[in-house]
Amino acid sequence: MELKTIFILLSLLSNIFSQTSYYANEYLYRRYDPSYSNNNFRIRQIRTRPDFLNGLDCSMVSIIEENGGRYYDFDGREKDFFQLIKENGINLVRIRLWNDYRSETGVKGGGCLDVNRVLNMAKRAKRAGLKFLLDFHYSDNWADPGKQTCPASWRYLDFNGAKKELEKFTKSTIEKFVSQGVGIDYVQIGNEINNGFMYPFGEIDWKDDNTKRATMDNVATLLNTAINAVKTTSPNTKIIIHVGDYALKTWHDDSTGKDVPLALWFFQQLDYRRVNYEIAAASYYLYYHHKDGDYLDMNKMTDSINQFIDALGKPFMLMEYSTAFTLNYHQYADNQFKEEYANLIGREYPTSFQGQTNMILDIAERVARAKNNKGLGICYWGGDWIPVRGAGWGDQYSTKASWSNQALFTYEGVATPSLAAMRAVTQG
Repeated sequence: MELKTIFILLSLLSNIFSQTSYYANEYLYRRYDPSYSNNNFRIRQIRTRPDFLNGLDCSMVSIIEENGGRYYDFDGREKDFFQLIKENGINLVRIRLWNDYRSETGVKGGGCLDVNRVLNMAKRAKRAGLKFLLDFHYSDNWADPGKQTCPASWRYLDFNGAKKELEKFTKSTIEKFVSQGVGIDYVQIGNEINNGFMYPFGEIDWKDDNTKRATMDNVATLLNTAINAVKTTSPNTKIIIHVGDYALKTWHDDSTGKDVPLALWFFQQLDYRRVNYEIAAASYYLYYHHKDGDYLDMNKMTDSINQFIDALGKPFMLMEYSTAFTLNYHQYADNQFKEEYANLIGREYPTSFQGQTNMILDIAERVARAKNNKGLGICYWGGDWIPVRGAGWGDQYSTKASWSNQALFTYEGVATPSLAAMRAVTQG
């Protein structure tokens, strides 16, 4: 038998083993999803570009492990988290960073993510062969379209003073990573910054055209300050600008007769002001868009992505997405995805391992097929967040895990069939 033939047979056998390695956990999986069956569970094959980014936000790993949580492969063996996800098709990790979560306005939870903790996780990710995306929130607390509070130590400064602190914090952070041999492949400047960031210094005032333009000038100045601080120290790092979930919603432009994504104006204003970013990104949670008649289905999402690509000419990432595999209770979980959301999207994506898997593959395929080969990648949010005491979203409020039924692990930390499906995104 020729060596080439032997190699092909071994590859096929290896693939068969990897695709069926979760079979031993059928009883466990049925406790979460009574519809689950090894014989019926399917991972369909999809095709993506060779350099497609299949990311996972895993900002909770360190605090979960510190509080006793562990991660296990399909055979029940405890395994390093980053090595485990690498083996299952993830090739990029995203980790958020707060300025000082211990401050008077700090979240004091949600991973307790200071520079040292993030650096240690990044080292582990790099050792596993993963790309690394650093997500600056430029806040002591969660940052999103409705909340962009600047770090507590900056709030009494004037604009120029805040700008200098932004530059100093960004530059010193990047320098620390680089000095310890941790290359940063991607940096996200702010998190879901539809309405600006670092309030009040970078808050967009939507009152009228004049205030919009003036406050956008401030946003652009702050963004370029942070970007230049990154590039000075790590010139090959790619810069991402990320907007929130509703950015992909559309409004009807009577002058053109087209439905236009809400955030397109924001990105066009950044380009007009020569903000030096390389990748546009947005979040997309399907279940949010079925509430109160606010419907943004997969087809509309895809159309919005293509409009971004047409207008901006830049690569695009879907930076956050997820859905649930169970509605099971856990004493250390207060899951955000509840029966209401399950009912809203259940016909398209049932709350099951198969439903979760189908959404992962559908989103990956749609982004990969975006126009002009500009669909760069996707990033699953909260796939690591198993429920353990002490790993809630805000410790000062005695919170619990809010995303555990949308994770890629069971509550015990065992890899799920949906994690195995991630292989199809990057390995075909």
